[in-house]
Amino acid sequence: MRKERWGVLVCSCEGELRPDVERLSRIAPLVAVTAHPREGAAGFAQQAKEEGVTRVMVGCCLGAEPYEDAFREAGIYAQIHHLDSKRLCYLPHRDAGQANEKAARMLRGAMLAAERAGDVLENPLEVGARIVVVTDHPDGLAVARRLGKVGAVALVAEGPPGSLEGAPAKNVNWARLTGVSGRLGALTVALAPFPANGEEPPEKTLQADQVVVVREGPPPALRARTGLHILGAPLEVELDQLASQVSDITGSFLKPEHISYDQDICAGGYAQHETCGRCIQFCPYEAISRDPANPLRMVFDHFACEGCGACTSACPTGAAAFTDPNPAQVYNRMAGMLSDFNAGDAPPPAPVIAFHCPEQGAAALEAAGRQQMDSDAAASGFMAYDAGILPVEVPCLRFVSMPLMMGAFRMGAAGVALLGCEDCPHGERELLLGELELTGRILEAFKMGKERVRLMTGNPDTLAEAMGALDTFARGLEPGPVRYQGRSYHTGTTRENLADALGALMEATGEQPGGLAMKGGEPFALPDVREEGCTLCRSCANVCPTHAFRFDEEKQTLSLKHIECVACGLCETVCPEKVITLRPELHLEREALEWRVVVEDEMVRCARCDKPYINKKALEAVEGRVLDLKSLLDTFHGNRRGLLRMCPDCRAVNAIFEVERGWEP
Repeated sequence: MRKERWGVLVCSCEGELRPDVERLSRIAPLVAVTAHPREGAAGFAQQAKEEGVTRVMVGCCLGAEPYEDAFREAGIYAQIHHLDSKRLCYLPHRDAGQANEKAARMLRGAMLAAERAGDVLENPLEVGARIVVVTDHPDGLAVARRLGKVGAVALVAEGPPGSLEGAPAKNVNWARLTGVSGRLGALTVALAPFPANGEEPPEKTLQADQVVVVREGPPPALRARTGLHILGAPLEVELDQLASQVSDITGSFLKPEHISYDQDICAGGYAQHETCGRCIQFCPYEAISRDPANPLRMVFDHFACEGCGACTSACPTGAAAFTDPNPAQVYNRMAGMLSDFNAGDAPPPAPVIAFHCPEQGAAALEAAGRQQMDSDAAASGFMAYDAGILPVEVPCLRFVSMPLMMGAFRMGAAGVALLGCEDCPHGERELLLGELELTGRILEAFKMGKERVRLMTGNPDTLAEAMGALDTFARGLEPGPVRYQGRSYHTGTTRENLADALGALMEATGEQPGGLAMKGGEPFALPDVREEGCTLCRSCANVCPTHAFRFDEEKQTLSLKHIECVACGLCETVCPEKVITLRPELHLEREALEWRVVVEDEMVRCARCDKPYINKKALEAVEGRVLDLKSLLDTFHGNRRGLLRMCPDCRAVNAIFEVERGWEP
């Protein structure tokens, strides 16, 4: 693997900001500050070329584009990356030392994340101009007329025929909207037509590329998705603005595949038994289903996927993973921001990882970053916030899982905040709230306090309040127990990352809290194996989809790694001896993170040839059942008494001798 050589160029915005070259130079071999993007880029590019720089991180509010031409003119073709250090670091924090400390950590985090980026597949998507407008208000008719200039409009009037004043006399569907399914470019509108001439017409469907719903009453219970526009009446948007929104997503596109899928670690099923399916349960867009050719595995409809990341949070193993950012990028961004390694000064006394969505979360940080230069933002109540708050953008807050939050604490975070929309466009947050609650209970078990995780939400009118709550949260935290010394983080599966985080907390706190009861639906359980009665038949090991059970043939031991159990219950179901009880618990102790022998036995040797042929527990179980059957007493009488103590080969030979002596089996 090629070793990257970084260069960092930070803009001072014509001297308005105060980037500290000495402080920033600790994160890369080449660091420079420029007051003017183009002029500074030219000199920096030449130096970067001489020093063999392979990647450049630009800290500027203008993005990377103004620098790219200068780099190309200088003959340097290093990969260019960007971080808005002005609004994220220098503007919100008046103390120059704190601002530069945060800038160094944010830039280094962005650099480590960039190194772990992978290719994202894209698929061609065609979106036609079939538009269905559903309305119960005259404003909807105006929408239909305006969108008629964009595409072919089918009008649905929600009311009995003739009830909507101004509706055209022809080509109107008088029907009640009952649902919208599908995805952008392939939407199906389900309708229940109103009776006409005393007859009850059958339900019908319309096919559309996009759907616009204009309702005076409460909006219908529809799953939000791209291409489905739900508006209130009277309209709050201009018709030209709406037409532009519809037009912008009409045509030919390359749609990224937001989710990668590793079927080798999927817990969807094993040995012909279906299990898990949490990704299907929590996908708001019905973009995931079981593979018809192999129901033990999943199929992802990348055209229907809206990229919210809920499936990746729900997946207990990490088989479903986001592509941009991928797990390694997120973990390494946090490592770069929180690690002590090569950072010079110590990290903030109580750093807070602030996961935020690209909608209202990003808007709140943007407005807070403008507050020193924008009178409107300042007048709205935005104040400088704590410099220990380190933002990490995620596709949506539902992307954030308990293992990911625990990963932040593993790297030294004092707290984890989630900053996002009051009304998430992807729907309800049942999964996210469950992940937050479980994270808090784990922290409480380690005596760290459940108040170290917090959700803050806002809408365009309450972003200042959300940032104020975030600032108050950060300033009220004590330092966390872990100090992370690694430069980067080597991610594994979701359960491996969680095990690492729990192990680090055990070491740092000296606590091993023991069993934590699950409240229902969480993918954690302890398969309690009663050794008495277990015959080591291997059924549990044969069906476990995550291989949490392991059988060692040579040692005749059955081992369990509790942290790998996803509570599917197959082991309990298939155990022929009924000695496994699935307890909904997550055990926070070292033993739970490692392989632990739960049943052990010894081999029995053949009474005739001395070859080991069966384990003792299995033999005792067989003898207990067979010798209790009165119908078989004659079979194991006299010289045949020891048949079960012989290996199959010797048993067959001995049985033949007995037959020759007159025994009739």
